[in-house]
Amino acid sequence: MHLVKKINLSKLYPDCPVKEVYMYGETSAEANLAMQEPLKKLYEYENQKNTQWISVKDRLPDKAGTYLVLGESGGATVAPWYEPNEYREKGHFGGKKKGSYVKYWMPRPATPNEKGE
Repeated sequence: MHLVKKINLSKLYPDCPVKEVYMYGETSAEANLAMQEPLKKLYEYENQKNTQWISVKDRLPDKAGTYLVLGESGGATVAPWYEPNEYREKGHFGGKKKGSYVKYWMPRPATPNEKGE
């Protein structure tokens, strides 16, 4: 599942100075236009190999750590994953609702280098 879609405007409007636009779900056009740079980065990240959202119904993380998660409301954040233990045989994501709000997850991207790249 991808959150961001890329729309190639040059095919639709050859004379348009803007060649592409990134769109996030049901977000308004104004909000999408205001967030083009972060949406482009998320689009590029989502379209790298092995970086697609994984449904919690399909699979859960295989080791403890922090993961990028998508909640019921559509908001993305980072949450810890706790391995199965004597209290929870399946493991769980941390949070107020004990992980029930998490619908999708993916490994976190690599930390940027010191130059911010």
